[in-house]
Amino acid sequence: MGAKIKLYLLSGSMGSGKSSFLKNLLAFLPGEKIGIIVNEFGRIACGGTIYKKKGVSYVKSNSGSVFCSCKRASLVGAIEEMAEHPLKYLFIEVAGIADLASFCDIINEVPAPGREVLEYSGVIYIVDGLYFLDQMENIGVIESQLQHSNLAVINKIDLIGKKTIEKIKSKILEVNPGIIIKEAQFGRFDYSFLNEDLIEGQSPACEDATDYLESTPVNIILSFEGELKKEELTRFLKEVSKACYRIKGYFKLDDGWNRVDVVDSRIDYKPLTLTDRASVLMIVSKIGNAAVEVVQDSWERTIGKKMRISE
Repeated sequence: MGAKIKLYLLSGSMGSGKSSFLKNLLAFLPGEKIGIIVNEFGRIACGGTIYKKKGVSYVKSNSGSVFCSCKRASLVGAIEEMAEHPLKYLFIEVAGIADLASFCDIINEVPAPGREVLEYSGVIYIVDGLYFLDQMENIGVIESQLQHSNLAVINKIDLIGKKTIEKIKSKILEVNPGIIIKEAQFGRFDYSFLNEDLIEGQSPACEDATDYLESTPVNIILSFEGELKKEELTRFLKEVSKACYRIKGYFKLDDGWNRVDVVDSRIDYKPLTLTDRASVLMIVSKIGNAAVEVVQDSWERTIGKKMRISE
C-alpha cells in the first residue's frame, strides 16, 4: 500500500474565509491531487468533468483533483469514493456551526477498505478576526469546535489591530491550550502544517454531539420583484442581521444589480451583471424558525413592499 491520504476537517464560522483558504491551497499546490468535499461547488473554482456515483455528484479537474458537493446524508459515501482516488490530501469543509465531536463517528462509518487508506490529520479552524470575540459570546458551539481543533488560523488580520489579534489568541488558548495558532490575510498563510503532525499521533476523541437547538441554522429565502434604493435595503439588512449568521444573494438596486453579502453587521455590495429576474436573498437564521417573523416584521417596517418568503 502506498502513502495514505491525509484527511483534514476544515471548520469555522460562516464568512470566516474557508472557501478562500481552499482556493489558495489549490493555488499553492498546483501539482498535487487533492480531494475537497464542500457544501456548494460554486464557491470554489473546480471546472472539469462531472460524474455521479451512488447519487452523489463529483467534479474531476484537469489537475486530477476531485471535488464533491454533498450534505451529511451522503458524506460517508463521498469519503469512501474519495478514498478510491490517488489523492495526497482530502479536505472536508464542515458546516459553520456543526459540532465536530460527531465527525469522528462519521469517519468511522466509512467501510474498512476506504478507511484504511485515510490518515486522519487534524481539524483546521478558520477564525474570523473581525467577529470572533463577539461570536464566542453569542454562539455556544464555537467553543466546542475550538476544543476539537488542532490548528487555528486567524484570518483577516489586515482588518484588525495587534491588540485585537492578541486578545483573540488569548481567548483561543484559554479554550484549547494545546492548539497551534497561525495568522492569515485573505485566507493565505504558511502552509507548513501539511508537513507537520498536528495531532501528535492522537486519534480524534469521539463524543456525543452537543445539541444546540437554539443555534440550529434555518435557511430563509426572500425573493422580491422590482427595484429598491440601496439605502432602503441597507436599513432592512442592518435590522435583520441581528438575528442572522449570514445573508447573501443578489438584488436589483437603483445603481444596478448587486451581489449582497452580510456577516453580522458588516454589509458588502459588489456590482453584478444579471438579466432581469427576481432579487433573492438567502438568510441563515441564528434563532431558528423565529427569524421568519423577524424578517417579515423588519421588511414591513423598513420597506413595506410585497415580497415572498420560503424555507
